[in-house]
Amino acid sequence: MRTEAAVVTAPGAPFLPREVTLPAPGPREVVVALVGVGMCHTDLAVRDGTLYETPFPIVCGHEGAGVVERVGAQVTALAPGDQVILSFRFCGDCPQCIAGNVGYCTRSLRLNYGSGGGTGEPVGTLDDGGEVYTRFFGQSSFARHAIVHESGAVPVDVGEDLAWLGALGCSVQAGAGAVINVARPRPGDSAVVYGAGAVGLSAIAVARLAGCDPVIAVDRDPARRQRATDLGAHAALDADGSTVRQIRRATGGGATFVFDCTGVPAVLPDAVRALDRLGTCVVVGAVPPRSQTLLDASQLLSGRTIRGTTAGDSNPRLFIPRLVRLWRSGGLPVAELATPFAFPRFEEAAAAMRAGTVVKPVVTL
Repeated sequence: MRTEAAVVTAPGAPFLPREVTLPAPGPREVVVALVGVGMCHTDLAVRDGTLYETPFPIVCGHEGAGVVERVGAQVTALAPGDQVILSFRFCGDCPQCIAGNVGYCTRSLRLNYGSGGGTGEPVGTLDDGGEVYTRFFGQSSFARHAIVHESGAVPVDVGEDLAWLGALGCSVQAGAGAVINVARPRPGDSAVVYGAGAVGLSAIAVARLAGCDPVIAVDRDPARRQRATDLGAHAALDADGSTVRQIRRATGGGATFVFDCTGVPAVLPDAVRALDRLGTCVVVGAVPPRSQTLLDASQLLSGRTIRGTTAGDSNPRLFIPRLVRLWRSGGLPVAELATPFAFPRFEEAAAAMRAGTVVKPVVTL
């Protein structure tokens, strides 16, 4: 089928609207008509060629929300007309998937980034006959339509708000999942969140719901610090040489949990220093491969733990419905973080995100 998509022809090239012919959906795949898609820093890193090995040309986008138009012959959980939020792809057959740890699927890089030659599944074609990778995160949702495996399309019923909720499939899932699934704080535990973007703000909102006290945000941007306090943070600090000292003073010696949502390796040493004894630092933000930083290893002798997470240790088919319930209750802001850009203004959305003038660009259709 023919559709329109934002194509990146080479690393560092812009998002350009192009006509794309998508392959026919497989027996367990569905065709989704997108109504909105969030933009994430991962999209920009892939566009720039600084994350994992990905094929080019490529259609990015991994926070899609839309309506099912067609289903493959073996699809049983979805039907035309269903509203869906799209999330990452996993195989379902490897030891990690069988154990329920689908975010750590052993085939994740092939399935989501096309690394190592991808999966061999058919991809899209451009007008000149050349191939374009349309399997990014199992969706490539910077487009009017996407071919999605049924495991990556989570059915929801959210009415007219669907366009704003694609972020539940990645950034909100990552931040909220880091708190709910990984840290599992008890009321009264202290929580510090470095980075008040969409991931960090989601972590802040959920930490406050969990009864963490205090909840402290750290960010260089004054507007984002203000947004963090608006969402329930007890304090919001600038990232400077006094940050760790201020955190220790506010928490009575150090935080029970620190969530590093920045994706900046240089933040990690301070994040660990901000912990109390036996505290845990959860690394949430995606850092480039082979990133290095200097860490005072003696900090770990006081029982401090560094714990990484992918997608907040979430199984999207189970966790996204839970996030929808939190959103319905008013405890999880999503639309409040979004700034709309009409399709196909992906380049404008990317520029605003790079400049830090928006938290979550959402391209609407």
